[in-house]
Amino acid sequence: MSIRFSESPRIVVASDYNLVDRQFYAKRVWQPARRRHAHMHGRKAWFAALTILYDFDGRMYFSDQRPYHPKDIEEVFPDVSNRWMTDFLLADETGEAPKRYSPKLERLRMIELCCRLYDETILEDAGTG
Repeated sequence: MSIRFSESPRIVVASDYNLVDRQFYAKRVWQPARRRHAHMHGRKAWFAALTILYDFDGRMYFSDQRPYHPKDIEEVFPDVSNRWMTDFLLADETGEAPKRYSPKLERLRMIELCCRLYDETILEDAGTG
């Protein structure tokens, strides 16, 4: 049974420890980002997609109960053409894992949350979950 965001007042945010774990990174950040990107019109579209985080501000917390407030997108992603996203989304020779692992933890955190929130919102809108 999954807990939908509309039913749960709190959303747990990925910790730095989670984000540097290669398995978590690949399964919870990189793969969902690649799936989400397939439905976008280029890497700049991420700027608009990331604004979903502000809709949930006040409900996001780290596992130690510290509140998480998303930073300004322009601060975390200062390159207006978002070229970093192209490298981030690259796959290794197997096509199953990232080619590189980014150390940009706040970017990764925001991407993971964005993908998770969109996935859950789509499920709720479809009446499933």
